Amino acid sequence: MATGLAGLVLGVGGTLAARGLTAPAPPRALVEVALRPLPQFPQWSGASGTATMTADAAGRRLSVTLKAPRKPGFYEVWLLARNGVSMISLGDLGPAHTGEFTIPPGVNLRNYSRIDISLQQFNGSPLHSRTSVVRGALLP
Repeated sequence: MATGLAGLVLGVGGTLAARGLTAPAPPRALVEVALRPLPQFPQWSGASGTATMTADAAGRRLSVTLKAPRKPGFYEVWLLARNGVSMISLGDLGPAHTGEFTIPPGVNLRNYSRIDISLQQFNGSPLHSRTSVVRGALLP
């Protein structure tokens, strides 16, 4: 009986130790970006934010925080292409103006190198509202 109990304890301890050795690596920060308002939208002069991109075995993630007033509608996070036209929506910020987003696999960040946060209206349109609150560049 004591031998069986000792074997069980050793087996559980060995399993826990092996799991500790194979735990996934924590995400590593790749870049942190300050988000600032654009001059053509002076109504957002007091807005600011940050975006931090991390990477781990599951892919690239973007954590976004926005400091802006509550307005009718919602804030949406976009990746903006260098041509200033093409965009990829990453999703909406939550009520606290924060969000975590997965960057879709295959997105070329050399092209989609800017982050844009827009104020969107509840009108069912999936398009950018053309009201950019803040922007920042992941790459120069």
